[in-house]
Amino acid sequence: MLISVQAGNSDNKLTQQEWSDFVRQLDAILDAHETARHFFGGSETYAKWQNVCFVCEVKAEELESLKESLKDCREFYHQDSVCLLVGKAEFV
Repeated sequence: MLISVQAGNSDNKLTQQEWSDFVRQLDAILDAHETARHFFGGSETYAKWQNVCFVCEVKAEELESLKESLKDCREFYHQDSVCLLVGKAEFV
């Protein structure tokens, strides 16, 4: 299944170093659960607000574990949310 994970720092709660650590932790979590990565990107380095997006494939049986890991990471960094979009990819 194809997933998209998106996070941002538009509330400016995280310092630049904390944001970097947060994104690095999200990357490690996804690396542990994904079977393939299709995209990683974020806002321009000079943008007022930071955001990041990962697009990956995961096995359905990994989804609940992934959600729990994302929730733990979000809470550790005092973030209100991380967006997880789950769907079936159709290549046309």
